Amino acid sequence: CYSDGKIILNRTICRLSPRLISFIVFHELLHMRFRNHGREFREAIRRRFPDYRDINRSFRLYGLRLLGD
Repeated sequence: CYSDGKIILNRTICRLSPRLISFIVFHELLHMRFRNHGREFREAIRRRFPDYRDINRSFRLYGLRLLGD
């Protein structure tokens, strides 16, 4: 998410599972409210995706990392 609110998604995410795509979109939209990965951001992620650690493990299989454990 850019400071002007623009979100650009790489088209290769289409190859991911719907669950991972949902996480990426939510993650980017959440940056419109929280500009970093601080406590409030992480809490919002956990509320929407209680299995976020499993999701992060899946991303690592693809060589991606979006949110620290």
